[in-house]
Amino acid sequence: MFLAAQTLYFIEAALVKISILFFYLRIFPGNTFIKLVHYTIILNVLLTIAFVLPTIFQCSPISYQWKQWDGEHEGKCIDNNALAFANAGINIAMDIWVLALPLLHIVRLNLHWKKKVGVTLMFCVGAL
Repeated sequence: MFLAAQTLYFIEAALVKISILFFYLRIFPGNTFIKLVHYTIILNVLLTIAFVLPTIFQCSPISYQWKQWDGEHEGKCIDNNALAFANAGINIAMDIWVLALPLLHIVRLNLHWKKKVGVTLMFCVGAL
């Protein structure tokens, strides 16, 4: 059960970021920004694959994941905590990047500085 939950969590976290990035594609124009968002989506997909595969195959054989508790079966597993902490660190960095992307675009808008601050604060609420 934990193996399935961990795998689905990694996929779910990536899909949330990808949905936000697709939303950015709809509301922000500009070739450079669109390319940056596409590269971010590709990086997010690659990182997800890089964490989902080791999660699924963290034990050899895979069935050792749910049979290791009795001590009667032989197998080997990678450090699950190290995998989770590495994923958490990279996800935090990606979250900050995804939240910072529109802020870079807002700075270049032709708006009064008070409106820019308001729009920036509106996007920052999403960080909470």
